[in-house]
Amino acid sequence: MKAIVVREFGPPESIRVEEFPAPQPGEHQVLIDVRAAGVNFPDILVMAGKYQTLPPRPFVAGKECAGVVAQVGKAVTTCRPGDRVLAWMEYGAFGEQVVASEANCFVMPPAMSFEEGACFGLVYQTAHFALVKRAHVLPGEVVLVTGATGGVGLAAVQLAKALGAIVVAAVSTAEKADVARRNGADHVLDTSVPNLRDALREQLRKATGGRGADVVIEQVGGEVFDASLRTLAW
Repeated sequence: MKAIVVREFGPPESIRVEEFPAPQPGEHQVLIDVRAAGVNFPDILVMAGKYQTLPPRPFVAGKECAGVVAQVGKAVTTCRPGDRVLAWMEYGAFGEQVVASEANCFVMPPAMSFEEGACFGLVYQTAHFALVKRAHVLPGEVVLVTGATGGVGLAAVQLAKALGAIVVAAVSTAEKADVARRNGADHVLDTSVPNLRDALREQLRKATGGRGADVVIEQVGGEVFDASLRTLAW
């Protein structure tokens, strides 16, 4: 099969598409014909050899995909050949075929495209864990999302809106502001302004009638992290 193969760690530009042996499913695994694969920041770290866990080389990169089930292991019960599925795995998604654990493979709703399914697993899981499992967001709470048009950021905006929160997106350009609004942001803050340490807090208080943020989903770091802490309601 054709795949994006990592033989030596380096930047994405150094990785090549080449022929690679197709995987075979184990007893509790699903073999998927890949139709679309998501690209995330951890993929770049894996290719560069900088991620916390690394597979032995050579390997096929990629941690999430969507496609059609080609074959299942004899113990698999939740899907069958021909099913449209999304899945995530430690590596292998950037190939024509990949194996995934049955536990990490899910049949997609009919209305979900392969492209949507391929981008669903990692970012929406991360955002859901932050909002629901850690922050316990309630309807009416103010949720500030920085880096709001990245993968996890956009997922957090959408999920916070679905949870009934007042969603405030912090972005650096007018184009990103439009994207955030289209995806559910009630208010948009500008992180490109001078004196961000105080300016972000003042923008948020103005947008929320002086209230401040109940929850912050912060992904940028540096001065944005410091400024975000100052927006919290006390």
